[in-house]
Amino acid sequence: MQAVEQVTKYGHPLSSTAERLGVSYRSLCDWVKKYDKPEKLRKQETDQAEESRSNACHHGKRVTV
Repeated sequence: MQAVEQVTKYGHPLSSTAERLGVSYRSLCDWVKKYDKPEKLRKQETDQAEESRSNACHHGKRVTV
């Protein structure tokens, strides 16, 4: 994702990058946090979150992630 690379690889500030690309600062922060990890680690975290949601649904709990 180019927006994340502009921050992580090229060192552009989050605020100016978000403004220039027309996205919210918060969204860009979330993307950097998520996509600046190796793909294998992202998949593990996604799988764990899905498992937690599934388990909570089976127990009648509401889960937000």
